[in-house]
Amino acid sequence: MVEICVNKNTLFRDKIVDTQTIDLDVKDLSVHHTLSIELVDKTPDDTLVVDGEIIKDKSIKIEKIYIDEVDIKGYVFQGKQIPVYHYKDQGPEIVRGEHLFFPGPWELYYQNPPRLYFANWSGHSQLINSPAKQKTKNNYLDKIKNLMV
Repeated sequence: MVEICVNKNTLFRDKIVDTQTIDLDVKDLSVHHTLSIELVDKTPDDTLVVDGEIIKDKSIKIEKIYIDEVDIKGYVFQGKQIPVYHYKDQGPEIVRGEHLFFPGPWELYYQNPPRLYFANWSGHSQLINSPAKQKTKNNYLDKIKNLMV
């Protein structure tokens, strides 16, 4: 059973079997949003361990997420989950990544408009306007100009 929410408003709560695509429409036009995905019905009985190895387990893997037609798979690692473990000290307090093995919401913050937010966010980690990039670009432009003359 998976629950998907935006700003704590449930948009989907149902069983996921194998691979599924879920299309959701967020009508909330406020600026700040938190997308959350949670595996809500896992119990210790859902994990089969034989000789110290996990043989069978219930989990969710986030394959793709599109927000406003933007593939945000690269941002999934900015999302975080605070798992609700079955036993004390079972794992790390915060988990980042694309797998959900325990209850506890995986959350990803974003803003409206999503396209602009993700474009600006990813631009912070790129060196598009660095002096080195400008030098390389200008060098190629000069070569193209010389070829045309």
